[in-house]
Amino acid sequence: MGSLQSQAHFRLKSKRRRKRLQKKDQEKHLLSLHRERNRLSRQIRNLGYEPLIPPVQKGYKRIFVVREDVRIGRQGAFFAELLKKINSVQYSDTKAFTKKKRRRGRKIRVPREQQLHVIHESEWRQKKLTEAEAVYFAPVQVWDRAGEPRTVYQFREPWRYVLRVVPNLITEVKIKDSLLEKQVAAIDRYLSFNDRQCRQSRLLGRRVHHGWGDGELPKYKNPLRNQPLREMLDLPE
Repeated sequence: MGSLQSQAHFRLKSKRRRKRLQKKDQEKHLLSLHRERNRLSRQIRNLGYEPLIPPVQKGYKRIFVVREDVRIGRQGAFFAELLKKINSVQYSDTKAFTKKKRRRGRKIRVPREQQLHVIHESEWRQKKLTEAEAVYFAPVQVWDRAGEPRTVYQFREPWRYVLRVVPNLITEVKIKDSLLEKQVAAIDRYLSFNDRQCRQSRLLGRRVHHGWGDGELPKYKNPLRNQPLREMLDLPE
C-alpha cells in the first residue's frame, strides 16, 4: 500500500513544473512551425515558371553591351563572354532612367548612374574567371556601411562596353499553388497573435525589434505628455 502511494506521489507534478513543461511544449511548437514554414517556402520556390503567351512588356531595362568596334574585332567573342559575368541591369517605367533628388529645397530628376558589376572577394571564385579574364581586373579597396575596408575587383577597361535601353519583356510567370500559400498564410496568421513571432525569433537567436508607441514601458511614460498647460497647472477656465 505504501509503495502505491509513493508511486502516485511521484506521478503528480507541481504547478511550477506544469507551467515549465507547458512553456517547453509551446517553444517546441513554435520551432516546428518555423521548420514547416521553411519547408513550404522551399516548395513554393521550386514550383518553377510557365511561359507567358503572349509576352507582356513592363517598362524598360538598361544593360551593357559590347561596343560595336570591339564586337567586330578579333577579341569580340572574348569580351562578350566576359560581359556575362559582370553585366548589371536597371529597370525603369520610362526610357529616361532618372531618379528624384532634392536640390536647394526642390525635388528634381537627375540621371541614374550605372556601372559594371564589381566582384567582391567572397564571389571571386564563384565567377570562375579564366587567367586571361582575371588580367582585366584590378583590386580596389572600398569601405562598407560599417566603415570596414573591403577589397573588390574592378574591370580595368569599362570603355569596351556601352549602355543600351531595351524593352523589358516578361516571357514567363511563377507557377502558384493556392494550397501551399494558404498553409503559409495560416502559419503567419497564428504567429501574429500573442507575441508569438517575437518569441519564435528569440528561440532562433535573432534580434527582436520593437516598434514605437504602445510598446513604451510604463515607467518611461510621461503622464504630462500632450496635456494642455492649463490642465497641467490646474488653472480655472
